[in-house]
Parts: sequence; C-alpha cells; structure tokens
Amino acid sequence: MKLYYCDNLNNFGDKLNPWLWQRLIPGYLDSDRKTLFVGIGTLLSRRTPQPPTKIVFGSGVGYGEPPKVDGRWRFYCVRGPLSARALGIGADKAISDAALLLRTLDFPVGDKVHSVSFMPHHLSARYADWEALCRSVGVNYVDPCAPVETTLKHIRGSRLLITEALHGAVAADAFRVPWIPIRCYHHILEFKWEDWCASLQIPYRPALMQPLWDIGRYGNLLTRMKMGAKRGLASINIAHRRWSPPHPLSSAPADFEQAASRLDDLANNYPPVLSSEYDLESATCRLQTALERFKREWRPASAEAGRSLRKHGCYG
Repeated sequence: MKLYYCDNLNNFGDKLNPWLWQRLIPGYLDSDRKTLFVGIGTLLSRRTPQPPTKIVFGSGVGYGEPPKVDGRWRFYCVRGPLSARALGIGADKAISDAALLLRTLDFPVGDKVHSVSFMPHHLSARYADWEALCRSVGVNYVDPCAPVETTLKHIRGSRLLITEALHGAVAADAFRVPWIPIRCYHHILEFKWEDWCASLQIPYRPALMQPLWDIGRYGNLLTRMKMGAKRGLASINIAHRRWSPPHPLSSAPADFEQAASRLDDLANNYPPVLSSEYDLESATCRLQTALERFKREWRPASAEAGRSLRKHGCYG
C-alpha cells in the first residue's frame, strides 16, 4: 500500500508521515497504489483519490468538502470529533491526531536548553523574518521547514512552545511541553485546531498576533506584479470571488517592534496549554490499539516480525 500525504510541501506536519510511519509500521508501505494509507494531515476531502481502497489513520477534514464515504474507505481513527461528524462515521473513531504516537518512540534524554521557542506555520515563515524577530526578544526559533529530527529536538528541548503550527502543538503535547496556540495570518484553519483539541478535551483559545509582511523576502517580480494587479483591480471593485486576497505591502518597522513586544508578552504572561495525563494516555492507548489492529489485518509478507510499540498504561 502507498502512503498518501502532502509530499509537495516542505512542512513539519507533512514530513512527519514518512519519518514516523517507517518507524511504526516498517514493511507495510510500498508504491502499490491499489491501497492508500492516509496518514497525518488534513487529507480527507473530495480531492482524495476515489478509486483505490483508503485506510485512514489519524487524518482529518477541513480543506474543501468532506469526501463521499463508501465501501472503499476503512477508518481506524480520525483526528477528532469534528472530523468524525463531518464524515458521518462513529464517534469511537474520533481518537486523535496520529502524530501523538511520537511518544511511543524512544528518544534520548535531553536537557531543556530553550526557555521559550516559537514555531510559525510553514506559510507564515515565508512572509517575514520571524527568526530575526525571535532573536530580538531572546526566543528560540523553530523552523517549520527544517528536517523532522531538528524540529523534534527543538520542541523537546523547550520549556514552552508558542506555535502557529498545529503539529508543533501536537508534538509539544506528546512530549509534555506546555504550549500556547497563536493565530497571525488568515491561512490558519481553526477547524482543524478545534478538531484535534476536542479529542484531548482542550479548549482552543488562540492568542492573536498581527501579521507581518516583507514582500522582498517572499515575492519575486512576478509575485509583486500579480499582487499589484489584484490590489489595483480590487480598488475599482473588480475581483473574482475565487481569488485569494492580495498580500499587503511590507510592514513598517513599528509593526515589527509591536510584534516583538507581543511575542515577549505572550512568553511571560499568557497561560500555556497542556492536556491532562489521563486524556493523553487514553488517546495514546487507543491509537496503539487501532494500530495493532491495522497491523494484524493488513500484515504483508515482507513486514518485520517481532516489532511492537512501547505500550503506555491505559486508565480503567
């Protein structure tokens, strides 16, 4: 079966797929498109390939219309109750994001070397120099486009993570690192945050930060011409309803100073979030049980024998 995920995005959450699944289910995945293993991410929509059999493990809905579920879909678990409701499947399948299974792997014991870290959404990282802004207030910057091992090391080595990236929060919660959700830009999809947070009984209350723009950082000549044309047409009330809004011109230095002050204030004064031990252990145990069931039901001849997940205790 073939692993199905957003393999064209240089993004921590998407890149977790090949990194994590090759460790959890070695020998199960290959290039056979007759069956798709739908893993981590907001992958369930009308754009999901319809003909093959689809095995869903921890994915969610959110981008576009939910798919039409028929006999070609096999759900072991989805990201949360909002996804289960949108798909019309049983609430028992609403376990949590599969990235929580990070906590079943053995990581070396490391020191907490960062008091506070900040991780933007991978699109937000393109729009402004967030790393320089973090440096100005003594906050560690976590690059959402870095190799998976690097990102995990930064998160595990932090005492607090401020994150606009959902899977930054999932990893932080798995490693028991308190985290603060934030929202800077319009591309943050609240539905997927609410979906996952509901799976662990966490209220989603993101802190707000103003968006920053540095068109010289992300915009080549063609991009600048396109954005200029959109702004010009919008000024005379000509715009297609399906157009994405044009990005603003570069932010003023005062905007960067205000954002730095806001980040410093969040790091020192905003209450962080962490799921309860009970809810996290319960979700982990249910994910492990679902994964063992998948392994029994789809075991290929080439699968490694004798490998099992490190079990977590389940509360009665």
